Amino acid sequence: MPMSRRWPVLLTSVTLLLLELCPGLAAEAPTSTCSGYPGIPGSPGNNGVPGRDGRDGKDGRDGASGLKGEKGERGESGASGPPGKYGPSGPAGMKGEKGHPGPSGGTVGLSYIEKLQSEVEMLKISLSRLEKAAHFQFFIRSGNKYFGSNKEPSTFEQGLKICRDAGGKIATPGSQVENNALSKFLAESQYAYIGANDRTTEGTFVDLENKPLQFTNWADGEPNDAMETEDCAIIYTSEIWNDVSCDGKYIIICEF
Repeated sequence: MPMSRRWPVLLTSVTLLLLELCPGLAAEAPTSTCSGYPGIPGSPGNNGVPGRDGRDGKDGRDGASGLKGEKGERGESGASGPPGKYGPSGPAGMKGEKGHPGPSGGTVGLSYIEKLQSEVEMLKISLSRLEKAAHFQFFIRSGNKYFGSNKEPSTFEQGLKICRDAGGKIATPGSQVENNALSKFLAESQYAYIGANDRTTEGTFVDLENKPLQFTNWADGEPNDAMETEDCAIIYTSEIWNDVSCDGKYIIICEF
């Protein structure tokens, strides 16, 4: 069939196919369009970036106090505190009645008991000295002595009272070991009184019981009684001694 004859047939077939697929074309205006079938859904998109955290809300009001709980069990006792200061001595008591004689023992038994009694007495004395020294902020032991100090500068007279009230006296070294122990109390540029003095006889230094000194460690050229007012003595951190005025204020160290 020639091509000129095929065009009308082809055009008619296309028109009939459109009317079959879109029936509304026959009744609607020429401007109407044909709606197609829904397409296949696309793939889901990627998740977006998380949003920023919101601001913290305001604190709520405190709730009402709860009921008081039951009383708990009593706790364990704490550690004992330091011993308190000694009170004034009380009046002497009445003499007690004579005790019954103890059983007689041999010479060896008596000797052993006497030795034990002597050791007990020494322990009591040592404990008493320790308790007195422990009243101070700083204290050490040197041989049979205890030294205590609060490292507060005072005059010699004030120091005598401080140590006397504590049951001791201003420390006076009786050996190189004790002299070294006293110097350890001192920091740099500090000095401490010792009991040596020549307030009774100028030029003759004695201890607080007016007895000759058992040990001395004077610096070169000392004591020199400069200005004729140096009747007391101090110890340096270097362990040497120097005579000074008793009115100066230096560290007080007591011995027990």
